[in-house]
Amino acid sequence: MTTATPEAATSNERPDEGRWFLDTWMKVLCDADSTGGAMAVIDWQGGQGFSPPLHVHHDEDTAMLVLDGMLTVRIGDFEQVCGAGEIAWLPRDVPHTFRVDSETARYVEMITPAGFENFHIEGSRDVTTDSFLPEPTPVDVPALVAHAAEHNCDIIGPPMEPR
Repeated sequence: MTTATPEAATSNERPDEGRWFLDTWMKVLCDADSTGGAMAVIDWQGGQGFSPPLHVHHDEDTAMLVLDGMLTVRIGDFEQVCGAGEIAWLPRDVPHTFRVDSETARYVEMITPAGFENFHIEGSRDVTTDSFLPEPTPVDVPALVAHAAEHNCDIIGPPMEPR
């Protein structure tokens, strides 16, 4: 049995304490190593209109807790609008995506079991300005699809359309 060794993590105090992934800011608050593989937690900030491609995880369940702002979350054929203090449950093997509807949104992603945080870490880049949000950059879709597949996640459709 693996013993978890919790580590305190501050969140969201300075942009350079995190990483940029696609057009968002992220900071891993706990990972497989600090939870004995039980879960990972990532703090995120995204700008209005950000939406990842429609995708499906095969190894983990995810919950998204909105801390500030507004998200529309698509889970299968269902759409749920989530504001601050609301949570969306994204079970494995169910296609999902979301869209930031407010000017910005801050949300926490909880992944169980841990491991998928490595997809985000490996695909992220250094923060190079004093802003939480990077300049929008084009996505290399074939590379993203291949990287997701390495983590048993299938990208099956486009991002949600802007509101």
